[in-house]
Amino acid sequence: MRRTKVGDRVQIESRRVGGRRRAGKVIEVVGEQGRERCRVLWEDGHESLLYPGTETALRPPELESQEEVR
Repeated sequence: MRRTKVGDRVQIESRRVGGRRRAGKVIEVVGEQGRERCRVLWEDGHESLLYPGTETALRPPELESQEEVR
């Protein structure tokens, strides 16, 4: 399993039907591998500490730039 890194993009799907998905960027990683937490800067400008769960998608920034080119 890949370790979360600063700069990774975060996307969280809503657990509610019709709910909004949230997107942001990892600005700090805290904790050991497998039990790490991420400080995230969300698109709306807020920061929070995230404990990634099953609804959380983490992508390296390189994948984001490749998808924009397509």
